Amino acid sequence: MEHVYCTVLSRQRLYQAIALISSMHENIGNFLLYTLCVDDNVFELLRKMKLKGVETVRADALILPRLSEFKDKYRLNEFCWMLKPVFLDHLFTVNPALERITYIDADLFFWSDPSVIFTAQPQSPVLLSGCEVKMPFYPRSLVARLQEMMGRYNSGFISFRNAPEGRLCLNWWKDRCLESCVDKPWDGECGDQKYLDEFPALFPGVSEIATPGVNIGHWNNAHCDFYLHKRRIYIGGSRLICYHFSGFRIVDKNTIVQVYESNRTDLPFFYRIYNHMLKESIDVVTKTDPGFDGFAIEDEV
Repeated sequence: MEHVYCTVLSRQRLYQAIALISSMHENIGNFLLYTLCVDDNVFELLRKMKLKGVETVRADALILPRLSEFKDKYRLNEFCWMLKPVFLDHLFTVNPALERITYIDADLFFWSDPSVIFTAQPQSPVLLSGCEVKMPFYPRSLVARLQEMMGRYNSGFISFRNAPEGRLCLNWWKDRCLESCVDKPWDGECGDQKYLDEFPALFPGVSEIATPGVNIGHWNNAHCDFYLHKRRIYIGGSRLICYHFSGFRIVDKNTIVQVYESNRTDLPFFYRIYNHMLKESIDVVTKTDPGFDGFAIEDEV
């Protein structure tokens, strides 16, 4: 397969990953998703489930010396962020025939076929999804500060071609993340994400995704006009391709907390659909392994 997807997955994101995979089957059809499992029980569970289109990889299979030292050094979320470029580079190394790999966070959900993204910009060695903060009810100074902390791009959807420019950029990103991948946005460090701001100036051909409706999230959804037309979700005059449900914490089947939008009453209508999909994902996992616990731990809520 010339183009594949990949994600990094911990126990606390398994239920969202099952929803993501379901959305990929619905909208992409034939795909291959490489899943890096940082927890052994997630690896074993996915192997038992035998999900079509999903290839599981253990974290200790990575080409990365001192893996255990990095795991001890970082918090779980930081460790997973650090592994994004490491995993991408690993996949290109062991599968040199791959032409493109697109990394997607486990809390994304597809609403239509993303192939239009790559058809529109086939030669771009690196495709970045914009992360413009648009919060109309907040002071401009606060929005500007949030933009500065988060960076101009979101690392939840990022695509690399197996070309010299793409590999150089990826290796640079990997090196920076191995140096430091901490979540201290007030100090100018936002895990793996702030490094993306430097890509366009350092590497030729790096492009922002031109296709609308990609990787929308809590940081800009209040500015969007979502509507349903012929059973498809649109934003403006274009289809919504994928939405980033960042900040969801699944405490139990009936308690799903939204960390960043806890006080909002005007959430997009499709949040109800996503919540239903998460409950279905819990049921699917429970049928395979009744003892699996992928619920959020206390300090995550």
